[in-house]
Amino acid sequence: MLSEKTVERVSLYRRLLSKLMQQDTSHVFSHQLAEMAHATPVQVRRDLMLAGISGNPSRGYRVSDLITGFSLILDAPLTQFVALVGIGNLGRAILSYFPLRSPKLSIVAAFDSEPSKVGRLVHGCRTYPMEEFSDIAR
Repeated sequence: MLSEKTVERVSLYRRLLSKLMQQDTSHVFSHQLAEMAHATPVQVRRDLMLAGISGNPSRGYRVSDLITGFSLILDAPLTQFVALVGIGNLGRAILSYFPLRSPKLSIVAAFDSEPSKVGRLVHGCRTYPMEEFSDIAR
């Protein structure tokens, strides 16, 4: 079991590495990642060992390998099915965000107390009345 602090650091590393990947950076050294994360290189290397990642002294760590290793630690092995309560501005934003960025999280139902929002498909997700929550959740 990982400590909450370790999960926070590993999650931060993955976000930082995703940015590097978008910038077409293929390799990173532990001291570079430590500087970006405001951590020590020793702490970063310890966390990298958790992910079973080894680097090359002359090239550093492959960014894609780090993202994969950290994802194995952070993400559930199977898809998690969840329901969303509230289809206001934030609810619609969540429905549009997660399907593309979190393949292991599947929002399968949405609920709202406002009758005008019930029965609609919002970003491919059916909206149900709050009164049906317990039945549908089961």
